[in-house]
Amino acid sequence: MSERKPEPTGEFLDPKSFGQLVDIHRESVYRAIARGDLQAIRVGRSIRLPRAQLDALVIGDNRDADNQAEQDER
Repeated sequence: MSERKPEPTGEFLDPKSFGQLVDIHRESVYRAIARGDLQAIRVGRSIRLPRAQLDALVIGDNRDADNQAEQDER
């Protein structure tokens, strides 16, 4: 039986749901947060990722990489 991916609802996602939607393991999401690749907020003992990050990944909006490439060219 295949596992259903959660529907992204609301403004924030937990790391497990975020990982399922982009097809990566939950621990990979935590590592990306620790490296600073993903922004997250802590709510009590929970970590939440803004849904806008998921939308940016899906549509390929990667402004940080563009800014880094400009700085490397200088």
